[in-house]
Order: sequence, then structure tokens, then C-alpha cells
Amino acid sequence: RALDEGIDVHVIHNASIMNAVASCGLQLYRFGETVSIPFFRGTWRPSSWLDKALANRKLGLHTLCLLDIKTKEPDMEAMMRGKEQFLPPRFMTAARAARQILELVEGDAGG
Repeated sequence: RALDEGIDVHVIHNASIMNAVASCGLQLYRFGETVSIPFFRGTWRPSSWLDKALANRKLGLHTLCLLDIKTKEPDMEAMMRGKEQFLPPRFMTAARAARQILELVEGDAGG
């Protein structure tokens, strides 16, 4: 409608990981469900994301893994002293994600 009215229009696409995947030449229709890999904490080691990745593989689909980030994590020691402070940002590396995957897989094999 704007073009019909003679109004100059410019489309600005939103930046997203899915746009980046498509820009790399990968075919989005060959991807299954996207999963998020969280940082393990203590004994908390969620594995539902791995089940989804394995289900994608069984169907012959790729899995886009979003790696965890911690950008505003509270500093518990500071909070106990009544101060609101945050820990430095952390970004999961591919190597850390791979170690966590192996930990889950090897844990299943051994248990």
C-alpha cells in the first residue's frame, strides 16, 4: 500500500540466528527442533535437549544448538552481605558444550 501511495519503503530484517544459518547456505528445512545447552551446575545436569538432538539425528535432520550465556548472574556472596552485585559475563564455548555432551552420553553408557 505504501508503494502504491508513492511512499519510499526500506525493509530492515531482524537479526537472528536462523537468518545467520540461512545466510551460510544451510537449508533450514533440513533442521529439526532447536535446542539450548545450559551450563551444568553442581549436580544439575539436564538432558532433555540431548534427547531432542538425538531424535533429530534419527530423522536425518540437523540440530541447531544454542549455547548458554550468563550475563547478569547474581553474586550470592555479595547478596549475603546485602550488596547487589553480578558475576562477570560467561559465554559457553563449543568445547564446554562438547564436554557436557560427552559427560551425559558416557554417564548413560555407564549407568
